[in-house]
Amino acid sequence: MEELQQELERVKAQEKAWEFTEFNEETAWKMGLWLRSQAKEHHYPIAISITLNHRRLFGCSMPGAACVNEQWIQRKENLVYLFQKSSYEMALSMKLKKDTLVNRYGLRSEDYVAAGGSIPLLVKGIGMVGTVTVSGLSEREDHELVVGAVRNMIQG
Repeated sequence: MEELQQELERVKAQEKAWEFTEFNEETAWKMGLWLRSQAKEHHYPIAISITLNHRRLFGCSMPGAACVNEQWIQRKENLVYLFQKSSYEMALSMKLKKDTLVNRYGLRSEDYVAAGGSIPLLVKGIGMVGTVTVSGLSEREDHELVVGAVRNMIQG
């Protein structure tokens, strides 16, 4: 239980470092290409999605990814748009509470999932404008990959 709490605190702290000064189609494209290059280099069988106000700006499915990864992406994105928190933070929170999205919030499991791999895209002075999501690895690995993509874009 303590380990879960520590992981949740670590994830919440990460969020403070992933704020953009602006986010647009060009930013999404560069971020998507970076994610794709990481997936190609490490042979990750993932699907990738980057959205801006629910509009997909980048989408890619790597070798080995399955159709179900697209469904996981949609469910993760839905959760992030609703709560404006990373899907991994929500997953950890639900585990700590020993609860489910269905029970706690009445959310259909067909539409929402608390599993790592999707984070809100935050713009300074505006707030959440979109999502970056991957599916195909463990939930922690999916989360770390998208955080790495944001960190790469912000730090240049």
